[in-house]
Amino acid sequence: MESKIGDKTAMTKKQKLFFMWIDDESERDRAAENLERLLHVDVEFKDVRGKNLITELHNILGGIKPDLILIDHRLDKVLADSVVETGSSVAEIIREKWPACPIVCVTAARSEDVDLHKKSIYEDLYEYPQLSEHYPSLLSIAESYRHLIQKRPQNNEDLIKSIKPPADDKNRLITIMPENIKQNYNDNSLLFNISKWVRHVLMSKPGFLYDQLWTATLLGLKANSFNKVKNIFDKAKYRGIFADTSKERWWQTGVRQILYSRFSNETSSYPWLLGRKLSGITKRDYSICHVCHKELPDTVGYTDEAAKTPVPMHRRCSITHPAFESSLYVEEIRMMKAAE
Repeated sequence: MESKIGDKTAMTKKQKLFFMWIDDESERDRAAENLERLLHVDVEFKDVRGKNLITELHNILGGIKPDLILIDHRLDKVLADSVVETGSSVAEIIREKWPACPIVCVTAARSEDVDLHKKSIYEDLYEYPQLSEHYPSLLSIAESYRHLIQKRPQNNEDLIKSIKPPADDKNRLITIMPENIKQNYNDNSLLFNISKWVRHVLMSKPGFLYDQLWTATLLGLKANSFNKVKNIFDKAKYRGIFADTSKERWWQTGVRQILYSRFSNETSSYPWLLGRKLSGITKRDYSICHVCHKELPDTVGYTDEAAKTPVPMHRRCSITHPAFESSLYVEEIRMMKAAE
């Protein structure tokens, strides 16, 4: 576990969140001020341009531990004799002293141009021009780490309580929980491993949790039309650790339970038929397959291997995406069939 000896931590139950931004692009201090103002957090901007990074790190680690650190990936404007010149290397040094401090990379480079190993060292990586789009995620990460530090899970049951799943999902979640979590609750990297699993697996891969498009498709509706009935499924909304207002998720089990409880005499019907019977829904709200333009698409997929935005489609109009890695309880990712 992380030692508290000599660790001046900026953590009290109601204390304002404290972020630190380490960068060699001096003009980004304005972005730090904007972040502070909009998220109502304290942000300290550390300008390391032309400085010895090791010296700066020594000073940083001797001070107050922030709730979250943002760091530039390319620190190429520090002193030439600095032995550390990348954000990922800095992140590794910081994590040695503060293993429970989330570190997010901010870069002007394209995300796909950053080496996968280096990318994996960060909590996440955001491209600088789009940073404001990720403000809710930064807040979610910092708040969730604070919660986990205050109520550190001691076993699988503690962690499941923090995730807050429907009762029917609890045992299945423990089944898919990574071994580096289940067997290492005293490990320094526990919170980092939990964050990686919850944010990049549980919340990112449809199965237990659905995003708005998957949820709408399950109900036979267009993604935007789900907003008409969103309040009905409020109790199925994900509110566990790392819940993110910019990436809303719903428990698939919870959505089905709520839907079938409203149509208790039609438990044998498909959810995409019952969803269309919800109050306020009209034919204009019905989902349409992106491929054949017919009703009742039963999955979500991509138009091709390079596409980044998924669309509703029929399984019969699609094939398994070549990049899909089969995993227990994870929905198969599909891709549109090539024209014959």
